[in-house]
Amino acid sequence: MKGDWILARREYVDYVSKLIELIDVCKELGVSLAGFVKRPKSKILVNCSIGDVLRPLVGSNVFDHVIADFILREKGEFFPIINGKLDSVALEFNGRKINVSFVFLKTSRSTSPYRLDIANTAGDKKPTDIISFILSDLTSEGIPFSILKVDEEVKMSKRLMKELYDDVVHSIAYKYGKISLVNLVWGEEL
Repeated sequence: MKGDWILARREYVDYVSKLIELIDVCKELGVSLAGFVKRPKSKILVNCSIGDVLRPLVGSNVFDHVIADFILREKGEFFPIINGKLDSVALEFNGRKINVSFVFLKTSRSTSPYRLDIANTAGDKKPTDIISFILSDLTSEGIPFSILKVDEEVKMSKRLMKELYDDVVHSIAYKYGKISLVNLVWGEEL
């Protein structure tokens, strides 16, 4: 799901239900499941188990990527890992609790850390195996190649967006006969 979407309650419930279903299917099939977050705007770190250490240092209103960027300097470093384990957050939905581990990962010296959310690991795999896989698949920009390819496949070009928007504008104008119903926001001409 694209991070800047705003979901209505019903859409959120559908989204979380499908996410739980995906986690269950992956566990059943023995497939590891992880999400790569390119622009993390979360505040998980100050609210998890290491929060007691972080809050006095940075306050409680700091985004995670700022904290992680301060701590992580070199490609391949990740944080937090406590006693050999990744920290996790518990998600509760319809009475069901799911623990999702997370780690901030530095994939390039020149970029901010990304967040890796790990819902489950398959068989004898460890979270560090998933981190190693991500690090072995990087482009020169520090984005995993597989993530870059998925982004390219689902991204709509500006030209296509303009054509679709023009179609909507003209269909509303034709159907209702009032162009004033259309709010021009892309610099279109009518």
